[in-house]
Amino acid sequence: MSKNRNLPHYIDPVLFELMNEPKRKQMKIYLDDVRNAPEGWELARNAQEFEQLYEANKDHVTHISLDHDLGDNQKTGHDVVKYLMTKVVEEMRVTKKLLSNFPLISCHSANPVGKKNIMHCIHDIEMIITGDLEIG
Repeated sequence: MSKNRNLPHYIDPVLFELMNEPKRKQMKIYLDDVRNAPEGWELARNAQEFEQLYEANKDHVTHISLDHDLGDNQKTGHDVVKYLMTKVVEEMRVTKKLLSNFPLISCHSANPVGKKNIMHCIHDIEMIITGDLEIG
């Protein structure tokens, strides 16, 4: 029997451990230079703030929402999603396995061209994560 002493025989010890595992801290990051973050989201006003927030909390980030235009002479949300794609590729090269806990990424930009570019990258990230797009 497992370390869970005296469990009835019909309770799977592995499932019992998973059910009683402490919930991991969760974080949602909202990248926007103008809008305020929705309740329950952490706000990053520019790409640098986003990268710092993401790196400090990457094991806890569950959702990311990106704006495209982040001010004059600033990196864009497209730059941020390319940064995230690089992180996915690096992680998969190190672990040699598909990622199951990468954050869900969405785009809330009003810029139609910028949004289209971000959505293309999000699609590519999803394809890489699921193994449907091979990384070189």
